[in-house]
Amino acid sequence: MERKCPKCGTWNKDKKNCSNCGERLDFEKIRKEEEAEKKQNRLLLRKPDILDKWFNQLSQSSNPFVKVFYFIALSVWMVFAVIVGIIILIASLATG
Repeated sequence: MERKCPKCGTWNKDKKNCSNCGERLDFEKIRKEEEAEKKQNRLLLRKPDILDKWFNQLSQSSNPFVKVFYFIALSVWMVFAVIVGIIILIASLATG
């Protein structure tokens, strides 16, 4: 299978790089790398909200009582998320 280089227009026979200019021709891998880079940029640009900051401070505390409170709060948060998820699942199945 031949691939046309998007940079110089040279046709190449099933190579990972262009024989003329050296441009990468593995388009699927290039697309996956671009998506991973965009996702990383979105995560870096997102500012943590108050709850994220609060959980981060609690998780890094040296006080054992604060750590226990953190794990209890995190557990309650996860149970809440699971219950909401189940309610949404039931509601979506009920509509057909």
